[in-house]
Amino acid sequence: MSAVGATLRDASDPTDLFWHFAGRSLVEAPADFAGWEPHGEGYVLGERRERTLFERFENLIAGSLDIRRLADMAVQLYGLDVAPQAVGRKVVALAKGLA
Repeated sequence: MSAVGATLRDASDPTDLFWHFAGRSLVEAPADFAGWEPHGEGYVLGERRERTLFERFENLIAGSLDIRRLADMAVQLYGLDVAPQAVGRKVVALAKGLA
């Protein structure tokens, strides 16, 4: 719809938009139809940049509730000082099994 110029206002009340386009060939527009004008201003998205492996990794960990729960469990099981090494050993074992 962006090329048409429709906005959220048109989505909330599409009557004028409908008659503007359908009234040309599908159905006859009502006599009191005053017309429709596009109000969309448009916007330009910036160029999409491919994220690095590090950025993707950090984003995945930061936003993962599963990782958070695993970290909490590891601290409960092993304590705060030992949990990083215990989890690290598990990660290495998984990585070797997947290789």
